[in-house]
Amino acid sequence: MHIGVSTIPSKHRCCGSHADRYIRNVFEVLRAQHPDIKITIFTHPANTGYYAAWEQVDVERASLGASSLFGGGSPLAQAVAEAGLDVLLAPIEAPCPNPPVPQILYAVDLALWQEPA
Repeated sequence: MHIGVSTIPSKHRCCGSHADRYIRNVFEVLRAQHPDIKITIFTHPANTGYYAAWEQVDVERASLGASSLFGGGSPLAQAVAEAGLDVLLAPIEAPCPNPPVPQILYAVDLALWQEPA
């Protein structure tokens, strides 16, 4: 099985190292327990170095705008298609538009949906 993990944040949200740390820890355990699973991390310029030991594809975050929903598809969708994945995991605030494979959304930072205290 070939799993892709998008770490591309929403254009309106800054990236957080806590989310990258959590994702990396989860997939390090998965990789250790299931070495037959291939994992590709889709990164952006701000976190590419964080996943240096992983197979990764750097996707320019700035090019993932709403205009990419129409026409030729988003750079992330194109990168996913080229990688030959079986499934893609993507942040709930920045899902891949029209993914060429099944997509599972994940939430690391729930502050987006919590009411202020």
